[in-house]
Amino acid sequence: MGLVPESLDGGLVTNDFPLFQANEERLDLDYLGWLSRTAGFVE
Repeated sequence: MGLVPESLDGGLVTNDFPLFQANEERLDLDYLGWLSRTAGFVE
């Protein structure tokens, strides 16, 4: 999993990496960024 910065918006990826657009009204992107770096999430 990775978070794509705005500077890479429009980049190409393979089928191995599905992309999702976050609904920022329902998801705090700063929280997701923090959560994705925690040991429990990575495991």
